[in-house]
Amino acid sequence: MLLSLTLLPLTLAAMLPKATSSFHLPLKVLESRQHSDDLSQRQAWLISQAKSMRAKYEPYLNERGRELLKRDRMEKKEGQMKREQTTMDLMDIGLDGLYCAPIEIGTPPQQFIVIMDTGSSDLWVAERGCAAEFCSKTYTFDASSSSTFESKRKQFNISYGSGNAGGYLANDIVSAGGFTIPDQAFAVVTQAANGLIEYPVSGLLGLAWDTIASTYSVPFWQALASSGTWDSPEMGVYLARFKGNSSARKIEFDGGHFNFGGVDSTKFEGDLNYIPIGQGDRNFWKLPLEGMTIGEKPVDVSKGLLSSNSPSCAIDTGTTLIGVPTDMAAAIYAQIPGSSKVPTLVIGQEGYYQYPCDTVVNVKLKFGGVEYGISNMDMNFGTFTDDGKICIGSFFAIDVSSKSPIQWIIGAAFLKNVYTSFRYEPTAIGFAPLTSNATLLHSKRMHIISGETIMNGTTSSSSDGVQSTGSIGMQQRHVLWSMLGLGVMLGHMMAL
Repeated sequence: MLLSLTLLPLTLAAMLPKATSSFHLPLKVLESRQHSDDLSQRQAWLISQAKSMRAKYEPYLNERGRELLKRDRMEKKEGQMKREQTTMDLMDIGLDGLYCAPIEIGTPPQQFIVIMDTGSSDLWVAERGCAAEFCSKTYTFDASSSSTFESKRKQFNISYGSGNAGGYLANDIVSAGGFTIPDQAFAVVTQAANGLIEYPVSGLLGLAWDTIASTYSVPFWQALASSGTWDSPEMGVYLARFKGNSSARKIEFDGGHFNFGGVDSTKFEGDLNYIPIGQGDRNFWKLPLEGMTIGEKPVDVSKGLLSSNSPSCAIDTGTTLIGVPTDMAAAIYAQIPGSSKVPTLVIGQEGYYQYPCDTVVNVKLKFGGVEYGISNMDMNFGTFTDDGKICIGSFFAIDVSSKSPIQWIIGAAFLKNVYTSFRYEPTAIGFAPLTSNATLLHSKRMHIISGETIMNGTTSSSSDGVQSTGSIGMQQRHVLWSMLGLGVMLGHMMAL
């Protein structure tokens, strides 16, 4: 008989330690090249500052200044043409809860950390002074400081399962991974639900198709892919695993890789198995699920479907869990001894299942004729009981509208076990098994939080100045991030 599971309330207030009366925010997210030990980096910083100043004060330049600005722009254009593939290091936030990367917006460029989300299509960042609690605790966009910023004077609203965000549409220079779009449409968020994002995250970079963009514009990645400048018209994704690593902290820089314009063949074995996507299916990145086994026993994947025997699955880097219809969740956990629904003692706990932590669950999903396994470490979402004997499963019950183009949501719990390509043309998603080195737990510890932080209570300061919240606190935070990811996906499905 299972012990009763007592989950803490899944709200930001309950899951985060109480804030102190003061708040400390480091001045920079990333290290400045100005103080690099590398002389070439310091010299490059000088050049970039000169270029930024010329661009900012373009209307006031004399003839010589305009000639230099023209040269700057030619060099930038040539550099973009030569840079056909780049690799971005991902940040792993909250024990694989979110995978993020830096982007730059404006002139001079302002740096932000955003969620890399293949489950949505909009780019948005919080504006300085926005009406949300998190805006005072993270990095925000200052439109008045960008000489290339242009407001479109159109409202922007988007709904997530975890809250709403609103603001206005704009255009500006956006750069990520060494690529730049000079007039990228994005949303400037002026108000949002508390807990929607948290330091150091400032927004979200949507990497799905323009057909589901709330901004009604071409997403950053799609503009690049269609330009023909990439070495290969695809995005490669490797998500690292820190869950289960006792030395892992809230923020790890070595969280995986995101490639624009190709894939990283050092991270996978053999060839990518590309599964074609029809031109009419360019909305979510989605694939049909062909089968599923638990402990080598087949499971009927048609459970909960209204008009198909094969669920359409969104492949979503912005979600941690694996969302399935309610009937499907019941069928999955029926194969796991001792499992049961999590008692819904608190609003927000609906959809979770629990089972004994010492149970090893071997799950495989079949795409494109090939079965791909899910590590037991990723299937087991962690314990939320004082005795540590009962754990939460990564398959989560969620029901969607009959009009939804997707029925399942495949998040990081699966994607950490494969290398993934999102190919623009011919449109496809490719999977390949990871190399043995890529599957090892990460132990490299590079953090962007140092010195004081905003929390106390159960928080403790380590020798390197980084504060931790303990294993239970991190697991709670892990659920919070997972719910945010599903919330992003839900918002888009409800809008269709």
